[in-house]
Amino acid sequence: MLNPRLTMFQDGDTVRLLHAKYGSLDSSLLPLLWQLFLEDRDPCESSRLLPLLRTMFPTNQPDQDEVRLPAWLWDQFPADEVRLTLVAFRSGALFYYIEAAAVRVDAREELRGIRHRLQSFGGKLARLKGVVGREEEQRAIAAQIADLRLELKYLPHWPNLDRPQLWWHWAMVRANDSLPRFGRRKQVSPQQVARLCQWLSVPEIGLHCTPATIKAARRRFVSRDWFGHQYPTYIATPRGSTRSSSMEPEKNKHTPSEQAMEWIQFMCHICRVSMTDTLHGLGRHLQETHEIWIDDTEIPEEGMLIREKETQKVLATWEELIPKRTTNECLVSDH
Repeated sequence: MLNPRLTMFQDGDTVRLLHAKYGSLDSSLLPLLWQLFLEDRDPCESSRLLPLLRTMFPTNQPDQDEVRLPAWLWDQFPADEVRLTLVAFRSGALFYYIEAAAVRVDAREELRGIRHRLQSFGGKLARLKGVVGREEEQRAIAAQIADLRLELKYLPHWPNLDRPQLWWHWAMVRANDSLPRFGRRKQVSPQQVARLCQWLSVPEIGLHCTPATIKAARRRFVSRDWFGHQYPTYIATPRGSTRSSSMEPEKNKHTPSEQAMEWIQFMCHICRVSMTDTLHGLGRHLQETHEIWIDDTEIPEEGMLIREKETQKVLATWEELIPKRTTNECLVSDH
C-alpha cells in the first residue's frame, strides 16, 4: 500500500514531517486506540474515554488546517462521541503509516550499502579463487555474501504493514458506518464519501482511500462469539471478494453458536491442562474448575490468549484447529 519508491523524500526525517501536516497521534497515546477498540462496536454510542478525547482534540470548529481537521467534519459528525473517536483512529493509523514510510525511505540507503558490500566481497572472492591455502578465507567470504543476499531479499518487504492496515481499515469502516443514510435503500451521499476518502488519504506516501478500499477493508473483519459477547477479528489478507455494490455491513455467514463451536487447542495456565475443545469448552473449564467468569476475562491485543481483567494474568492460550487465512490475526474484544 505504501509507494515502494517514495522518491520525493531524501530520508526518514523528511517523511516524518507529515506527522505535523496530517495530525498524527503522539506515539505515547497509541494504546488509546486499543482501549477504544475494546469498547462497544456501535459507532454512535458514547465512549467512556470521551473526556480524555476532548482534552486531546479541539471540540470547536477550526479556523485553519483544513487537511488535518476540515470544517466539514463538524457538520458531518456533530456528536463529539462520534467525531473525536474517528479523529483518534485516523490519527493513530496515520502515525503508523508515516513511520512505516520513513523506515522504507531509510531502507534505500541500506539497500545501496548492501549492494556495495556484495560487490566488494565478490571482487575479493574472485581474486582468491584458486589460491592454495586460502580456502578458509574463501568460505568465510562466501558465507558473508550469502547472508547479505538473504538480507537484500527480505529488506524491501519490511516494515510489516499489518498493524498500520488494521487501524487504517478500521478507521475507514468506522467512519463510513457513522455517515448518515438517506432514502429507502439507506445509502450514503457520494459527496460525503469523497470527502471522507480525501481525509483518510496521504498521497505523499501512496495512501489512497476510495469507496472500493472501504468495502475491501470491511471484508477483513470477521466476528467471533465469546459466550454471547461479539468481538471482531482482523485478518491481514482479505476474504473472498464480493460482487455486492452495497456499502452496508456484510451479514455473518455463521451464527454465533457455530463460531463458538469451532475446535481449538488450548492450554490452561492455572492447572497446566492442555486439551482439544471449543471456545465454549474453554469458558466452561475456567468457570467450573477455577471459578473465573467470562465477564472477568479479556482477550488482549497480542496473541490468542485469555487474561484476567483485574490482574492481567494470563489464564489460557489457544489456537484454532481449522485452516487459517493468515498467520497474524489481531483480535479485538467487546466488553
